[in-house]
Amino acid sequence: MSEWLKTCFRLQFRVLTFRATADELFNLGWKHVPFGLFWALLAGIGRAWDNPNANIIFRSGAPSVLYVFVLSIFLWLFIAPLRPERWRISRVIAFVSLTSLPGVLYAVPFEMITSPDDAIVANGILLLIVASWRVALLSFFLWKSKLSVWGTATAVCLPLSIIILGLVMTDRLEKTVAVMGGFRYFVVENETLAKPYLDEQNKKPNFSAGTYDKIQTRGAQGKHTVYREFSHGAANNTMRTDVPPGMREIGWDDPEYMPPTPVIAVARALNMASTFAAPFFGVVYVIICCKNLVQFVSERIKKRRNSVTLTGGEQSNETPDSDSPLP
Repeated sequence: MSEWLKTCFRLQFRVLTFRATADELFNLGWKHVPFGLFWALLAGIGRAWDNPNANIIFRSGAPSVLYVFVLSIFLWLFIAPLRPERWRISRVIAFVSLTSLPGVLYAVPFEMITSPDDAIVANGILLLIVASWRVALLSFFLWKSKLSVWGTATAVCLPLSIIILGLVMTDRLEKTVAVMGGFRYFVVENETLAKPYLDEQNKKPNFSAGTYDKIQTRGAQGKHTVYREFSHGAANNTMRTDVPPGMREIGWDDPEYMPPTPVIAVARALNMASTFAAPFFGVVYVIICCKNLVQFVSERIKKRRNSVTLTGGEQSNETPDSDSPLP
């Protein structure tokens, strides 16, 4: 194994275990990017390898590689006004790519080895673990980049709260969670139209993409028959988005049809928290940016004055004294 690979493996392990030093993180650069992109590509392939509905683009893993660059550029631009030390785009891309390794866990085919209910729970737990891990790694990276506590909290919490709040305001949170978790829920409104479609889809192998299983739920309005569409592939984003004939899609947290669960309670708590967190951290972000701008301008003015003073002093030393005797 080459020395470069050994160094990259060692550095990635130290980053993922929160053991990397500030110097190691400061020295991240383009030389580490190819190694990180390999894991991003592998994670992207793993997300869709067991999904027969995925097209060639998703199967290639290319979207995951593109995601590394898009996320890195966003973080670099968004966090730059907070003035962390040595904030270079190469550092950010290298760091984000090195954190791609946990995404390989999405390749675990829970749908093939467990029941649909267990697979959905496993996918949700895995999604929570990987997302929390990466958020914690970003906080660690910013803290090692000499960002203040408020700066780190703002850089991490503000984008997340804006995203959640935006999904809530556009009624997209339920669909996003369903797609990431690999499931959707429907109720039948027209049995004549729905039955032939369900019969045709359920001729596929059990638990394959697009199959449906009937579950009984008890919501606020009583007992209901709900059909759950099962998407093959952990946390894949290639699920069908159309609504089957004779059916109506419902949210996984629809109180009329779905019973309350701890997951729903946590999701609603996050919704409420984001409502307050987004404006709060938005104000903090503006305050920190204004403070840094004033500090930057003051430093430039001070540097300019020192430069003028130093230049003037050198010139005065070179000017002959009028009272001195002539040579």
